[in-house]
Amino acid sequence: MGDVSQGIELPVVSQGHVASISEMVSEAIASQVSTSSLTVERLTAEQFSQSRKEWDQLLARSNADPLFLSWAWNYSWWSCWQEVLGLELCVISVRSSEGQLLGIAPLYLHTVNYSGLTQVTRLQSIGNAWKMAPTVRSEYMGFIVDSEVELAAYQAIWQYLNDQLHWDELVLCDLDKESRGYRVLAALARMSQCRFSVASEDSGVKVGVEGSFEHYLSTLGRNTRLKLYNRRNRLAEAGAIEHIKLSASDYPQFFQQLNQLHATRWGRGCYTGLSEQFHLKLLSYLPEKNAHCLLMKQGEQVISALYDLELGGNRYNLQAGYLEHYHNKVSLGTLHLGYGLEQAWQTQDCRGYDLLAGSGKHSFYKRHLGRKLTQFATVRIIRSGKNTAWYRLFERLPSKWRQKLKRN
Repeated sequence: MGDVSQGIELPVVSQGHVASISEMVSEAIASQVSTSSLTVERLTAEQFSQSRKEWDQLLARSNADPLFLSWAWNYSWWSCWQEVLGLELCVISVRSSEGQLLGIAPLYLHTVNYSGLTQVTRLQSIGNAWKMAPTVRSEYMGFIVDSEVELAAYQAIWQYLNDQLHWDELVLCDLDKESRGYRVLAALARMSQCRFSVASEDSGVKVGVEGSFEHYLSTLGRNTRLKLYNRRNRLAEAGAIEHIKLSASDYPQFFQQLNQLHATRWGRGCYTGLSEQFHLKLLSYLPEKNAHCLLMKQGEQVISALYDLELGGNRYNLQAGYLEHYHNKVSLGTLHLGYGLEQAWQTQDCRGYDLLAGSGKHSFYKRHLGRKLTQFATVRIIRSGKNTAWYRLFERLPSKWRQKLKRN
């Protein structure tokens, strides 16, 4: 595809000027490749299960997130929750005329009943179950498209969704608002006279791994540096500290320890039932060197657990658990995170340590650890029609009326 145009820039999209870039998107798509030369199809469950090699090759040629949009993450999530939640697989693939995979939209369909007033067919990203059930949280969501034909692949997927599938609403959770995918989807929705809205927003923090770890520490505030690093000696006064990285055979033991520590602070484990099964399945697909299941012990007691995964030059801090009141001068969670950050600097080709979305129990502590703030948005794209008209009317009712109708 040597004739494909590259380097097309899109402005930041807000609700007020989505329309103003619609023509630009159309022209940009036309300048790349004709969508008529692309083949779009819906994968079967068997094709999805066997697509790992091609999926991850495409992922490496895309700007999509290397963890949350990996085949391992998506297939593990689907294996755990599709039957329990009654979901219908809707993974869309885009191929060139030569058969090369250029795009994937990892989606599913399900029906939502709004108090007997109407039924809405909803498309969602594999990895989240918005307004349905608690599952693990997947971030940086969107479609996976070859960066050389990004806009054309998005257009081909969008055209297939509109022409070949029945749906009323598309929900994509935790899109990066600065990503090109977010901006293109906003424009495509507007071009199709769909309602594009942001249902919720959240923030995450990513620490750039550059220079030396010592320089990074010097950029932190005094109290943050104290909690993250300087209190190591204070903790060691109570006894030698042992750091353990568990191997694959010990992953079940690790999650048991993590859940126990998490429960001492939050009253429940973080990964239980299907969530634990998901992570064990995910880890079975990843090289052991990419999984950092870390325990910190003092004497014979496990006092903290840190769960990080490393893919595509990024290290992700997925979860932590620790004894909150173990030492009155030491914040164990922040201290253990400091060890994880230091390891990131010692890892070849690691470019960033991602603390992901969500705040702490008492404050947004992550904001003190890094300067790069990621703005996440859960997006709803609603098509016009009879079903969605009732649906929008229902949502405008006062909360107590909606609850009463739901009970009825």
